[in-house]
Amino acid sequence: MAGKLLGLLEALTAAQALGFGAAGLVIFSQVGGAGLGGFAILFAGAVVLTAVFLALLPFSRSAAEAGAAPAQLPWPWSSGSWPWS
Repeated sequence: MAGKLLGLLEALTAAQALGFGAAGLVIFSQVGGAGLGGFAILFAGAVVLTAVFLALLPFSRSAAEAGAAPAQLPWPWSSGSWPWS
């Protein structure tokens, strides 16, 4: 399980690096290097949040495997009727 989560973290970090890298190039072309440090902190925070949520994943899986019922949200159409009908 840990190997799968590490692989998923690696893939998500690579995707974030591509997205933030493209946005970073645009920001760098407009502002220059002034905001580079803050942008690096933003990217690092996004990677840390991704790692935290992936670390919580085994706990949610074990609860689901133990038979815990998913939360029922009080949607207006949960009774079978749609809001526009």
